[in-house]
Amino acid sequence: MQCPVCNKSGIPEEAITCPECQSDLQSLHLIEKIDKSHRNRLYLSVILAVALLLVAAAWIFTGLNRSSHGTKESVDAGNALITESTVMSELKAENAALAAANEKLTAEITQLKAKKETGYVVKEGESLFTIARKIFGNGFRYTEIAEANNIADPNKIVVGQKLKILY
Repeated sequence: MQCPVCNKSGIPEEAITCPECQSDLQSLHLIEKIDKSHRNRLYLSVILAVALLLVAAAWIFTGLNRSSHGTKESVDAGNALITESTVMSELKAENAALAAANEKLTAEITQLKAKKETGYVVKEGESLFTIARKIFGNGFRYTEIAEANNIADPNKIVVGQKLKILY
Protein backbone atom coordinates (compact mmCIF):
# COMPACT_ATOMS: atom_id res chain seq x y z
CA MET A 1 0.00 0.00 0.00
CA GLN A 2 1.16 3.56 -0.66
CA CYS A 3 0.30 6.57 1.51
CA PRO A 4 -1.61 9.22 -0.52
CA VAL A 5 -0.20 12.01 1.64
CA CYS A 6 3.56 11.34 1.79
CA ASN A 7 3.74 8.67 -0.98
CA LYS A 8 5.54 6.23 1.31
CA SER A 9 5.29 2.77 -0.22
CA GLY A 10 5.53 -0.64 1.37
CA ILE A 11 2.97 0.11 4.09
CA PRO A 12 1.33 -3.12 5.35
CA GLU A 13 -2.29 -3.56 4.17
CA GLU A 14 -3.58 -3.78 7.75
CA ALA A 15 -1.97 -0.44 8.79
CA ILE A 16 -4.43 2.13 10.15
CA THR A 17 -2.02 5.07 9.95
CA CYS A 18 1.02 5.85 7.83
CA PRO A 19 4.23 5.17 9.79
CA GLU A 20 5.90 8.12 8.04
CA CYS A 21 3.37 10.97 8.31
CA GLN A 22 0.75 9.44 10.66
CA SER A 23 -2.05 10.02 8.11
CA ASP A 24 -5.27 8.09 8.69
CA LEU A 25 -5.53 5.24 6.16
CA GLN A 26 -8.90 3.83 7.29
CA SER A 27 -10.85 5.72 4.62
CA LEU A 28 -8.68 4.13 1.93
CA HIS A 29 -9.48 0.68 3.32
CA LEU A 30 -13.22 1.48 3.25
CA ILE A 31 -13.08 2.76 -0.33
CA GLU A 32 -11.26 -0.39 -1.47
CA LYS A 33 -13.84 -2.54 0.32
CA ILE A 34 -16.75 -0.73 -1.35
CA ASP A 35 -15.06 -0.91 -4.77
CA LYS A 36 -14.58 -4.67 -4.36
CA SER A 37 -18.20 -5.14 -3.28
CA HIS A 38 -19.36 -3.08 -6.26
CA ARG A 39 -17.32 -5.22 -8.69
CA ASN A 40 -18.66 -8.42 -7.14
CA ARG A 41 -22.25 -7.22 -7.51
CA LEU A 42 -21.63 -6.25 -11.11
CA TYR A 43 -20.17 -9.67 -11.94
CA LEU A 44 -23.09 -11.43 -10.27
CA SER A 45 -25.59 -9.25 -12.15
CA VAL A 46 -23.99 -10.04 -15.50
CA ILE A 47 -23.99 -13.77 -14.73
CA LEU A 48 -27.66 -13.67 -13.70
CA ALA A 49 -28.66 -11.71 -16.81
CA VAL A 50 -26.88 -14.18 -19.10
CA ALA A 51 -28.44 -17.13 -17.28
CA LEU A 52 -31.93 -15.60 -17.62
CA LEU A 53 -31.41 -15.01 -21.32
CA LEU A 54 -30.25 -18.59 -21.84
CA VAL A 55 -33.23 -20.00 -19.95
CA ALA A 56 -35.64 -17.75 -21.87
CA ALA A 57 -34.11 -18.75 -25.19
CA ALA A 58 -34.37 -22.44 -24.27
CA TRP A 59 -38.02 -22.05 -23.25
CA ILE A 60 -38.89 -20.14 -26.40
CA PHE A 61 -37.06 -22.62 -28.62
CA THR A 62 -38.73 -25.56 -26.88
CA GLY A 63 -42.13 -23.90 -27.24
CA LEU A 64 -41.62 -23.25 -30.96
CA ASN A 65 -40.59 -26.85 -31.58
CA ARG A 66 -43.64 -28.19 -29.77
CA SER A 67 -46.08 -25.86 -31.48
CA SER A 68 -44.67 -26.63 -34.92
CA HIS A 69 -46.10 -30.16 -34.70
CA GLY A 70 -49.60 -28.73 -35.01
CA THR A 71 -51.35 -30.82 -32.35
CA LYS A 72 -53.60 -29.16 -29.80
CA GLU A 73 -51.49 -30.50 -26.91
CA SER A 74 -48.27 -29.07 -28.37
CA VAL A 75 -49.87 -25.67 -28.99
CA ASP A 76 -51.20 -25.57 -25.41
CA ALA A 77 -47.78 -26.56 -24.07
CA GLY A 78 -46.13 -23.81 -26.12
CA ASN A 79 -48.57 -21.22 -24.77
CA ALA A 80 -47.81 -22.33 -21.23
CA LEU A 81 -44.13 -21.49 -21.68
CA ILE A 82 -42.82 -18.14 -20.60
CA THR A 83 -43.03 -15.55 -23.37
CA GLU A 84 -40.30 -13.26 -24.58
CA SER A 85 -42.15 -10.18 -23.31
CA THR A 86 -42.32 -11.70 -19.82
CA VAL A 87 -38.57 -12.34 -19.87
CA MET A 88 -37.93 -8.80 -21.08
CA SER A 89 -40.08 -7.29 -18.34
CA GLU A 90 -38.25 -9.40 -15.72
CA LEU A 91 -34.90 -8.30 -17.13
CA LYS A 92 -36.02 -4.65 -17.08
CA ALA A 93 -37.05 -5.01 -13.43
CA GLU A 94 -33.70 -6.61 -12.60
CA ASN A 95 -31.89 -3.85 -14.48
CA ALA A 96 -33.80 -1.19 -12.51
CA ALA A 97 -32.87 -2.90 -9.22
CA LEU A 98 -29.21 -3.03 -10.29
CA ALA A 99 -29.28 0.64 -11.27
CA ALA A 100 -30.65 1.53 -7.82
CA ALA A 101 -27.94 -0.55 -6.13
CA ASN A 102 -25.30 1.11 -8.30
CA GLU A 103 -26.63 4.56 -7.38
CA LYS A 104 -26.50 3.68 -3.68
CA LEU A 105 -22.91 2.41 -3.95
CA THR A 106 -21.88 5.53 -5.87
CA ALA A 107 -23.34 7.69 -3.10
CA GLU A 108 -21.46 5.68 -0.46
CA ILE A 109 -18.17 6.03 -2.38
CA THR A 110 -18.72 9.78 -2.78
CA GLN A 111 -19.37 10.09 0.94
CA LEU A 112 -16.20 8.16 1.76
CA LYS A 113 -14.17 10.33 -0.60
CA ALA A 114 -15.39 13.47 1.18
CA LYS A 115 -12.53 15.39 2.76
CA LYS A 116 -11.57 14.61 6.34
CA GLU A 117 -10.17 17.18 8.75
CA THR A 118 -7.18 17.08 11.07
CA GLY A 119 -5.27 19.70 13.04
CA TYR A 120 -1.68 20.90 12.77
CA VAL A 121 0.34 23.26 15.00
CA VAL A 122 2.90 25.49 13.28
CA LYS A 123 6.48 24.88 14.43
CA GLU A 124 9.54 27.14 14.35
CA GLY A 125 10.87 27.76 10.83
CA GLU A 126 7.80 26.40 9.01
CA SER A 127 5.83 28.06 6.24
CA LEU A 128 2.59 26.99 4.61
CA PHE A 129 4.69 25.69 1.71
CA THR A 130 6.81 23.42 3.95
CA ILE A 131 3.73 22.26 5.86
CA ALA A 132 1.94 21.40 2.59
CA ARG A 133 5.02 19.56 1.33
CA LYS A 134 5.19 17.62 4.63
CA ILE A 135 1.47 16.73 4.68
CA PHE A 136 0.54 16.42 1.00
CA GLY A 137 3.96 15.72 -0.53
CA ASN A 138 3.54 18.86 -2.64
CA GLY A 139 4.39 22.29 -1.27
CA PHE A 140 2.37 24.06 -3.94
CA ARG A 141 -0.80 22.84 -2.24
CA TYR A 142 -0.21 25.49 0.47
CA THR A 143 -3.16 27.41 -1.00
CA GLU A 144 -5.51 24.64 0.19
CA ILE A 145 -4.29 25.12 3.76
CA ALA A 146 -4.58 28.91 3.45
CA GLU A 147 -8.16 28.67 2.12
CA ALA A 148 -9.25 26.17 4.79
CA ASN A 149 -7.97 28.53 7.52
CA ASN A 150 -9.05 31.86 5.95
CA ILE A 151 -5.45 33.05 5.77
CA ALA A 152 -5.30 36.06 3.45
CA ASP A 153 -1.48 36.30 3.41
CA PRO A 154 0.15 32.83 3.30
CA ASN A 155 3.45 34.39 4.44
CA LYS A 156 1.96 35.43 7.78
CA ILE A 157 1.67 32.44 10.08
CA VAL A 158 3.06 32.24 13.60
CA VAL A 159 4.66 29.52 15.71
CA GLY A 160 1.97 27.72 17.73
CA GLN A 161 -0.82 28.70 15.34
CA LYS A 162 -3.36 25.90 14.96
CA LEU A 163 -4.22 25.05 11.37
CA LYS A 164 -7.09 23.00 9.99
CA ILE A 165 -5.90 20.49 7.35
CA LEU A 166 -8.41 18.95 4.95
CA TYR A 167 -7.33 15.75 3.23
